[in-house]
Amino acid sequence: LLQAVGDFEGARPFLERAVAIWEAKLGPDHPHTKIGRNNLAALLNKTGRSQSKFRKFWRGLFSK
Repeated sequence: LLQAVGDFEGARPFLERAVAIWEAKLGPDHPHTKIGRNNLAALLNKTGRSQSKFRKFWRGLFSK
């Protein structure tokens, strides 16, 4: 919801926590985890955190 109203910095910790939970429970290769990483990368791009964005995006894209 925060991301939908443009509060990207407010949304970031919630999405980071969600991705961490998905990685722990489902594993790094699960589709939900990969989609979450991609969404986090897009959010980081909108906040100007491009270096973090690309690191997270590529990790998500190229994990098994």
